[in-house]
Amino acid sequence: IEEEQREACRPPGLPDPPGEAKSCPPEASKSIEEEQREAGKVASGEVAALRRLLAEREEELQRLRRRLAELGVGPSASTSPAAAASLGFRSTSDVEADTETAADAFSCDAEIAQDSRPGREEEPSPAARLGAAAIREEVLRISRAETPEEVLGIPKDSNDASVNKAWKRLVFSLHPDKLSERNEVDKTAALEALHSVRRAREELRRLSQASGLVSAPEKPTAVGKPVCTRNQPGQRRYECRWEVPATADVTRPIEKYEVYGPRVFLHTGEPVEWVLLATLPRLEGCFVFVEESPTQQEVMWAGDRMRVPSVPLTVYSVNGRGRSEPEYMHLPWLNKFPWLQGLLSMICRQCCVLQPQPDAKTEKVQCSACKTLLSPLTAEVLIRCPKCHGEALWDTAARRLDCRLCGRHVADAPSNVKPKPAQQQRTHSLGPSFGGRQ
Repeated sequence: IEEEQREACRPPGLPDPPGEAKSCPPEASKSIEEEQREAGKVASGEVAALRRLLAEREEELQRLRRRLAELGVGPSASTSPAAAASLGFRSTSDVEADTETAADAFSCDAEIAQDSRPGREEEPSPAARLGAAAIREEVLRISRAETPEEVLGIPKDSNDASVNKAWKRLVFSLHPDKLSERNEVDKTAALEALHSVRRAREELRRLSQASGLVSAPEKPTAVGKPVCTRNQPGQRRYECRWEVPATADVTRPIEKYEVYGPRVFLHTGEPVEWVLLATLPRLEGCFVFVEESPTQQEVMWAGDRMRVPSVPLTVYSVNGRGRSEPEYMHLPWLNKFPWLQGLLSMICRQCCVLQPQPDAKTEKVQCSACKTLLSPLTAEVLIRCPKCHGEALWDTAARRLDCRLCGRHVADAPSNVKPKPAQQQRTHSLGPSFGGRQ
């Protein structure tokens, strides 16, 4: 009754006076004592393991000292601690001090483990709460910015040094490794803000270069000739290399490289309709021209369609001021791939039979059907595939006429074709015959 009266008369919030602390239930005190004993056992076992490791290292150190003393190199057992330290040896006292420090650390961990009982949530430190709030505020500010200067948080008349400093600060703050403990929403927002920072820096650099502070970069210099590393149909590959400057020229900087190729060749072999094949960073000095890429495949097929001797590519050095002069790289083409080789066609004006042109340079040849003498130069014709418009050529045996682009079979060589009457020829002379058929 007296305890209840004292409890009722005590003001709220006043701690219990000494000697009157409320006793814990027996079950709770027993569980706490068990947890303390378990933590003490863990800490004692780890300290014992460290002491065993220390004893092993001490024995190894003694063996090394004896061996060095026998060889006459290094400190002996009588060497002073200062001399041993100058030679890079650690004394036993230093190792024991490190062991005691580790034991103290384990004891502290045991005490912390006793306090971190189930049911108690660990609250983030004030510094962590402040960092998360600052990052969230920075992401919100970047999302609301409208100009590159507002994204980086710098004045409009800032120089390149200020831009780079602001960019580094934001990249360090919004790096994904710094946000590993945040939720997915914060990570996504921070990643979008990081992309906005990168775009803002590139835009400011481009505007600075376009204002006239720098000049267009110099033309890249090719290193050797383009090399064909694979010549299989559908998997062709070339490697083109150029020299990357060892030191950056501040007056004519290089931001990137652009590689272009022709999509169309005229009947004269002149390349037209140049398209962008790749954009490479300023430290990259190699371009791989592959047939698996759709745009690059279109350029390759244009060379196959016209059977050009070489396919030209151009490489430009680019910055905000503009592009440099092009560096031409000619890829060997016609003589590089066997399936582009073949015999041309000619047509007889008497019987309209299409036949292969002889490989040897002769002035007159006989028609395989009507035996009329033909001039290969005047009777020569160009046959295109109706599917892909590629050039059709005869094989080396002069038996098959195939498209050299898509491989479609067009016609066979004429054999034992009899000439038709003149009236029938005039009636059906609507075009050249393929394999004796009009």
